[in-house]
Amino acid sequence: EEGAGMTAANLAVSFAEDKSQKILLVDANLRHSTLASFFAVPAEAPGFKDVLEGKIEPSKAVVESGVPSLYFVNAGGRVDNPGALLTPKEINRCLTAWRRHFDRILIVTPPVSDANDAAVIGREVDGTVMVIKLGSTPRRETEHALEALAYSGVRVLGCVVTNASQLKDTARA
Repeated sequence: EEGAGMTAANLAVSFAEDKSQKILLVDANLRHSTLASFFAVPAEAPGFKDVLEGKIEPSKAVVESGVPSLYFVNAGGRVDNPGALLTPKEINRCLTAWRRHFDRILIVTPPVSDANDAAVIGREVDGTVMVIKLGSTPRRETEHALEALAYSGVRVLGCVVTNASQLKDTARA
């Protein structure tokens, strides 16, 4: 509930506004996908899950988002055990294929506290940005997530804080 999907989608749209770069947004949250409806893609449309399962090639999972210069890979449906599909070899296979065609790739994962997916994918990318919901995400949970990512060798670039209206409300009290 931190808003990571919407944060990533908005960041991807912002990058795409440049139009000199091709941007790819990948919904790798195979546990609770939220981005398909944002791009008017059916939730069960082929996507990342199908690539990891070897059913389609990475390039076949990419669809136009409706935003110029922005492309999207749907999660492809919920998976009971995503950890079994998310291997460094498969992630690198996808990234290698996508890097040939895109200047920036943004990947949305489940929360660090819910699964190891963010750490597995995070080790294979250039950097990770955490999303924290002000007034909702407990401080200790955030600290634990940062420790877990660091322990896994994930490069954390920074954090985005959502629910900033909470800060104004707190300041008034």
